[in-house]
Amino acid sequence: MKITASKYAKTLADFFEKENPRDTKAAVEIFVRVLAENGDLGLSEKIISEFSDMCDKKGGIVAGRVVTAGKIDSGLPNFIESYIRKETGAKMVRLEYATDKKILGGFIIKYGDKVYDASVRARLDKFKEHVTK
Repeated sequence: MKITASKYAKTLADFFEKENPRDTKAAVEIFVRVLAENGDLGLSEKIISEFSDMCDKKGGIVAGRVVTAGKIDSGLPNFIESYIRKETGAKMVRLEYATDKKILGGFIIKYGDKVYDASVRARLDKFKEHVTK
């Protein structure tokens, strides 16, 4: 039976939570050895991502991504962080910012399984859809 990246990440998270090893480096080395023996080293990036997500969730941290067409207004990051904290009950919000000129203006917020698209491109697409009906 093939072990998924999610199962590896959960096993690693459970181990650190229950065992609280004094030698973290040694524990990770053993884990990597198990991955190698199972021929699953190719899953390591996905395992790390899932493990990080699990740790964030346990710590009340919500990670997200904000895409804008260009430079953002100085008040926008605080507004978005407050909005996400209010919506999720998170203790902390960690956002990554990126630009994409294709959205023309506005912004797109992605966090958890939510997407809030306030881009000009999305509005134009909705308008076009409405007009062509």
